[in-house]
Amino acid sequence: YEIAGGDAEKEYSFGQCAVLLRDRTNLPALERSFEEAGIPYLLAGGVGFFQTQEVYDFLNYIRFLVSPDDDPALAGILRSPFFVLSDAELYGVSMSGGNSLWEKLCRSSADPGSPKTVLRACGLLSTHRGLADRIPVPRLLRRIATDTGWLGTMAGLSHGPQHRENFLKLLDLARKRGTNGPFTLYDFSVYLDLRAEEEEREGQAATAATGTAVRVMTVHAAKGLEFPVVILPFLDRVSRSDQEPIIHPEFGIGFRLAGEGEGREETA
Repeated sequence: YEIAGGDAEKEYSFGQCAVLLRDRTNLPALERSFEEAGIPYLLAGGVGFFQTQEVYDFLNYIRFLVSPDDDPALAGILRSPFFVLSDAELYGVSMSGGNSLWEKLCRSSADPGSPKTVLRACGLLSTHRGLADRIPVPRLLRRIATDTGWLGTMAGLSHGPQHRENFLKLLDLARKRGTNGPFTLYDFSVYLDLRAEEEEREGQAATAATGTAVRVMTVHAAKGLEFPVVILPFLDRVSRSDQEPIIHPEFGIGFRLAGEGEGREETA
């Protein structure tokens, strides 16, 4: 990419560029733009390893295996790249008989007219439940990624290398946890929950292509770092800290939510 500077133009690689954000509010919009444009990017420290969708999906998978009655966790993995059930299919499962979503999934899969996605999900989840307490946690995680086709799905995405490296980092956490002695999947689930709470600023795993990817981070996390090209997006958007608070005698202090056409200021 060429950027004009004075009378000359200089070429810069993606790895020499950084996008700095005031906060994470507009991060999803930025990620969608990068994905659509095919621009490689790395979410650096301050954005959060445990907040990435792929890590959150695996956390949901672990939570379900530990507690099959965890309906939110099961709903999350059924809609995730593990099984990609549609909204209509998930609704059909929810209408089956049973107390928990897992019971409803099992009953739905027994229906002769059940979609193949439902049959596949029930079969794989049953298999992994049987393996949960029989094989080491790192091996179980790899088995999940392979059996569900998650690795292949991620490989086809423009940001696939980052997703894969984050998964490998999760595996490394499981291996390191094992150096302290045998531990169960429940132990690992509790360990990850504590890490997620205590280390909200945990950075994502570095990839082999880090040098060719745009770095995305918060302004605060960029202190002490230097980049040839720095981009500050969304400066026209008003943050809550820019607004005067609303003080209500009954409900207390709050901020007005921006409606359509609000939350922006014209810039010259």
